[in-house]
Amino acid sequence: MKAKKRPRFNVEALRDLAGDKVFARGEDYHRDGQVVILSIRADRVVAQVSGTEDYRTELSGRGDNIEGQCSCPAFTDWGFCKHMVATALAANAAGPDAEAASSGALARIGDHLRREGVEKLVDMIVDLAERDAALFHKLELAAVAFESDDATLESRLRKLIDGATQTRGYIEYRQASAWAAKVEAALDTIEKLASGGRAGVAFKLAERAIDRIAKAIGSVDDSDGHCGGLLE
Repeated sequence: MKAKKRPRFNVEALRDLAGDKVFARGEDYHRDGQVVILSIRADRVVAQVSGTEDYRTELSGRGDNIEGQCSCPAFTDWGFCKHMVATALAANAAGPDAEAASSGALARIGDHLRREGVEKLVDMIVDLAERDAALFHKLELAAVAFESDDATLESRLRKLIDGATQTRGYIEYRQASAWAAKVEAALDTIEKLASGGRAGVAFKLAERAIDRIAKAIGSVDDSDGHCGGLLE
């Protein structure tokens, strides 16, 4: 007889982390089908949990060692939340086969997109970029990096860095993570230049970014060390 495989996350450890009340709410969310597993892999589980809004929840670890984060306000204020409990229970219910197959909603979407032709994908992405400002800027900058000369590219990306790092007053703790994510996206663009033929431009932009982030530190509640991580 085969030994029964243990669930990915220890339920009693979940209860200890969340507390009885939060754990019970998480059980309700899982039972009511409010969790959509986006990705389940060996290193992490990512889910979308429907509550007052749709929240992105990410878990890592196994057994008693459970870590993660959630985009909900409760996680920011108190830590381990009901959405994380619900995600862990959904991952347990999916079983080990789901992990082996790298299953989840994103895997299904990926399989679907691979079956589509290039023209359909291009039309789909352009349509999304028309309605999503962040995606538009990301794609537009990629196009500029591909087509523009160094001077034009440097000018455009300096504006991107300045816009991402501006604070417009004091950034409180709850807004600090979103601010840092915006800056990190700008730094990712610079990093891609450094690995190609635009290393000289990337060096100048990196210096600009370091200067701007250093000046912003005094205007950001950096309790979680976001600015230090960005500078590094």
